[in-house]
Amino acid sequence: MKINPIGAVSIGLGLLFAWMQSVFLTPFLFSPSTGTGGERTDFIVFFLAVHALTYFVRAWSAWENLFFPSRRVLLIIGAGMMLALPLFSGLKPFLPQALDLPSAAAGLLLSASGSALLIGRWSELLSTLESEDAALVFGLSPLAAVLMTLLSSPLNPFFFLAAAPLLTASLLFFLEREEPDKEFSASDDSAEMPLWRVGLFLFCFYGANGLLMSLFPELFPSPFPQGDKLADWAGIFSAMGVAAIFRYYPRANLSNFYRGAFPFLAFSLFLFSFSPFRYISRLFLEGGLAFLDLYAWLLLFFLASHAGRRRTSVINGGLFLIVLASAGSHLHLLLREVMGFWPGKSTLTTLMFLLLLFLLLLIALWDGRGLLLQWSGDTSAGEPGKRESKPSGESMALPAQKDEMEEEMTCRMRLLPYNLTRQETEIALLLLKGNNDSSICSSLFIARNTLKYHLRNIYRKMEIANRTELKKEILQSFPSENPLPDTSA
Repeated sequence: MKINPIGAVSIGLGLLFAWMQSVFLTPFLFSPSTGTGGERTDFIVFFLAVHALTYFVRAWSAWENLFFPSRRVLLIIGAGMMLALPLFSGLKPFLPQALDLPSAAAGLLLSASGSALLIGRWSELLSTLESEDAALVFGLSPLAAVLMTLLSSPLNPFFFLAAAPLLTASLLFFLEREEPDKEFSASDDSAEMPLWRVGLFLFCFYGANGLLMSLFPELFPSPFPQGDKLADWAGIFSAMGVAAIFRYYPRANLSNFYRGAFPFLAFSLFLFSFSPFRYISRLFLEGGLAFLDLYAWLLLFFLASHAGRRRTSVINGGLFLIVLASAGSHLHLLLREVMGFWPGKSTLTTLMFLLLLFLLLLIALWDGRGLLLQWSGDTSAGEPGKRESKPSGESMALPAQKDEMEEEMTCRMRLLPYNLTRQETEIALLLLKGNNDSSICSSLFIARNTLKYHLRNIYRKMEIANRTELKKEILQSFPSENPLPDTSA
C-alpha cells in the first residue's frame, strides 16, 4: 500500500506534538504521591533540558561520524524510551514512597530523549521532500495535533501516552521502507553555507517568539470567555494560510517569505498602538510570526538538503537551538516557581520587553536575501552572499573544474542581454544542465507554481517557446549540445 508522504509526516508529527502536550497538561504525571504538586515547573524544565540535550548529542555524533544505531533500531529505541513515562507512572502506586520521585524522573528522562529521537527522524524525512510539500506539512501538522488531542480526550491518558509512540514509530517505519532516503556522495558536503548565521537567526527568532507568547495574556487580554482556545485556533489557521500561500502563490520563495512577514508585524504594531481592538492586532501578529516560522523551517531544511552526509547534524543542531531558545524565553517561570526569585510585575515586564527588542533587532539585521540559494557550492562573480569555494590545500581549481566554470560564465554572459532576474538566470542555467522540473524545485527550494511563473517569464523575455529552443539559443556555438555538467541525477 502506497503511503502519502505529506499526510503521513503531518500525522506522525501531529501525534508527537499531541503526545508532548498531553505530557505537559497531565497533572498527576508531575505530582508525586507525597501530595506536593508544586514541582510541576521543575519537571517541565527538566523534560525540555533533556529533550534539547538529546538533539545536541545526536547532532554532535553525526558531525563527528561517531557510531549510532541504524534508522530502524533508532525508531525502536525512541518509541521504547517514550513508553517509559506511562510505564513508570502506572507503576507509581505499587512503588515505595521513597522511589516516587526517582521513578518519575527516570520516566521523564527516557521519554524526553525518545521523543527527541523520533522528532529528529521525522524532521530528517521532512527535509527530503520538495519545498511545497514541506510547507504543507508545516500547516497541517498543528491541525493534526489538535485533532489527535480532541480524539484522545475521551480516552484514558495512559492509553494515549502509550499508543502515540507506537503509532508514530510504525508510521515512520513503513514510510521509510517504501520511500528510503537517497544516499549522498561526499561531494555534497562541499556547499558552503553560513551555518553560524542561520543558527543565530533561529535562536533569536524562537527566543523572541517565546517571549511574545509569554507576554500575550498581558498584552492581549481577551474579551471572550474562550479567548485562549480561539487564539490557539488562530495560530493554527495562520500556519495553514501561510503554507497555502507558499504552495499556490507563483512567486513564493525563501527571500520574499522573509520580507512578507514584516508588513503583518508592522500593521499589528499599528493596531496595537492606535486601535482599541487588540484582539485583531494579535491576529495580524500571529500571521507575521507564521511567515517567519515557515521561513525558519524551510531555511533549516534548505541547508540540510545541501549538507550531504551532514543532514542529520544540521537538522538536529537546528532543533537543539529552537528548543533551547524556546525554553530560555520562559526562564522567568523557573525563577518564580523554583528559585523563589520574582521581581515586581512592572520590572519583569520591562526586562522582558528590553530583551524582546534586542532579539527583534538581531532578527531585523539578518539579511535573508543575501543567503546563498544555489544548487551547489559553485559561485558566480558579482553576486552577494557568495564566496569562491576552493579545494582544501589548493589555491587553484583543477583544469576540468576551471573549464566548467568558464563554460557556465559564458552561458551567464549570453543570458545577460535578455534582462533575466537572478532567479530566472539560475533556472535557465539548470535547464541548460539538463535538470527536470522536480530537480529544479528541489535545488532552488521553490514551489512548482513558482517555477512555472519563472519559466513563462523566461520564454517571454527570450521570445522562445520551450526549453529546447533555449538550448539552441544559448548553446548553439558550443562544441556539444550540453557543455555544462549534468546535475539532474
